[in-house]
Amino acid sequence: MNMRSNKNAAGSRAISMTNSAAVSRDRHAGRPPQAAHPDTGLKEALGQLAAHTRTLAGDLESVVWTVSPKNNSWDRLATFIDQFALRFFRDTAVECHVEGTECIPAAWLSPEAQHHTLAV
Repeated sequence: MNMRSNKNAAGSRAISMTNSAAVSRDRHAGRPPQAAHPDTGLKEALGQLAAHTRTLAGDLESVVWTVSPKNNSWDRLATFIDQFALRFFRDTAVECHVEGTECIPAAWLSPEAQHHTLAV
């Protein structure tokens, strides 16, 4: 994936995330949706919308983090993976505790190695 496609992907995710957040905010404020839909399953739909918004926000954060040159070190990668794991399991029954990130050296990490590590 090149820099231009990363920017395009980030832009489209940001637009989708903004639209999702606006719909969720309107529903929680008691405003009717733009298209008339019955309120059956509204709570479930809002939960799905919130989950989708969180996913998009995480994807956007990952893209931005990956292309930032200040994050090209093993310690920053370990911290990023630590935070990702905590967010990933936050709303689940799985307890997540990450140890050892403070022991990772601040050695330089090539962009290729960073990309291949995050692609897993």
